[in-house]
Amino acid sequence: MGVLKKANVLIINLFVGILIFAVSILDKGVEPFRFIHYFIIGFSSIPIYISGRKVEIAWATKHYDALIVNIEKKIFKTLLSIFLLRKIKSAIVGEILGFSYFSFFLQFLILGLPFYFFGEPNLLPECFFTVFVSLTAGILLSTFFPVYGPRFFLCEEIKKNGVFLEKNTPITPGYFFTRISQKIIMNFGQKGGAMPSLHSATNIIFSMFLFRFSFEIAIIWLFITLLLGIGAIYHQYHYLSDIIAGYLWGIIFFVISPFLYEILLF
Repeated sequence: MGVLKKANVLIINLFVGILIFAVSILDKGVEPFRFIHYFIIGFSSIPIYISGRKVEIAWATKHYDALIVNIEKKIFKTLLSIFLLRKIKSAIVGEILGFSYFSFFLQFLILGLPFYFFGEPNLLPECFFTVFVSLTAGILLSTFFPVYGPRFFLCEEIKKNGVFLEKNTPITPGYFFTRISQKIIMNFGQKGGAMPSLHSATNIIFSMFLFRFSFEIAIIWLFITLLLGIGAIYHQYHYLSDIIAGYLWGIIFFVISPFLYEILLF
């Protein structure tokens, strides 16, 4: 697909994303559309995600992996992704880390339903709105600061440690959730979106909102979120700096999004 066609696809996808988001704003959360309203906000980020990735593929002329790798080596004297790959050989540990990474996909259902039925009236829409804003801003950032991630940039180093790669995805030890995550990355993951880790950002946002709902569940989910970061590094999806940036990204948008939420939605 040429650059012009990619630009057309970008415009169409971006228009769809803005249109869906506009509809979610116009209904103002009035019953009986309130539940639909929540999920429209959440899934509006999908076409914008696709658009942002197409911009990266069409126009990104460089990536910043070498810069990140050099900085991490200077600070930590090693790369944590390769260090974990050498130290962790257990499929059970790999599966625990694989499940923690997959928790990103589960939380919208597992945590969304309790928010809706038992939480404060505005808890779920605020949470989804925060996720939407952080994802959209993160995609824009990665468009101008593309980072491929270890699975692309360190593929030769990964192979030297005895790990086979399929479609630029390391087949690290694990079972069910590890394999599902790897299939998702193989088929939908693209170059350029590693910094910041939006999986980490989204999980930390859910963790922060959970403190308004249940302290005990929030602590459990925060622990899973920390494991998600380790899992993303171990399975070679992200560098340590991507994960740290993702946690900070989520916290920043958790703080600022309520002001945007009040202005735009209510």
